Amino acid sequence: NFVKSGYYTNFKSKSLSAFTKLIKNGYSKDIFKCQVMIMIKRLSKDRNISSKMLLIVFCFSTLLIASTVTVGNFSELMEAVNSASPGDTILMKDGTYTINNGYGAQIRTNDIVIKSLSNNRNNVIVSGGGMSGGADYGFWIPAHNATIQGITIQDVANHCIQTDVNNHKLRVINCVIRNSYEQILKVPA
Repeated sequence: NFVKSGYYTNFKSKSLSAFTKLIKNGYSKDIFKCQVMIMIKRLSKDRNISSKMLLIVFCFSTLLIASTVTVGNFSELMEAVNSASPGDTILMKDGTYTINNGYGAQIRTNDIVIKSLSNNRNNVIVSGGGMSGGADYGFWIPAHNATIQGITIQDVANHCIQTDVNNHKLRVINCVIRNSYEQILKVPA
C-alpha cells in the first residue's frame, strides 16, 4: 500500500525523493501511473497542499512516465511501437529499415514521437521494397498527436504515411517522403 509504505509521508515533505524512491524500487510504468494518480487524488484532499503543488506533481509525473527507446532495425521499431505508451519517444539509429511484414508500421498509441537519433533525414530510411509488390505503406497512423521527424519514407505500394478519418494533430517534420504508387501522404478529409 502506497500510504502505509511511507511514500505518501515522504512525498508531502520531499516530493522529488518520493518519486525517485518509486523508480528505484522497480515500479513498472503502469504501476507507477496508478501510484501517481492515487497520490494526486489523496493530495487533492489535503487542505495543506496548494493547487500549485498539485500542478507540479502532475507535470513532474508525466515526465517520469514517458520513456525513450532507441531502435536499429524494422523489427525493433515494430516492437517499440507495439509496446509504446502515450508520451514515449522512439529514436531511430542511422540505417535502412526495410519493412518486412508486408504492410508497414501501425502507430496506434496516442502522443508518440518517432524520430531520427541523428536528426539527419537522409541517414534514416524506412523502405517498403518497391512501388509494385512492396509493403502497403510506411506508417499507418490511427493515433492522435503522433510525430514523425527527421526520416525518409520511400518505395511503398500504397501510401508512405496514411492516417484515419478521426486522426488529430499528425506532425511530419523534416522528412523526405517519396516513391509511393498511390498517395505519398493520405490524410482523409
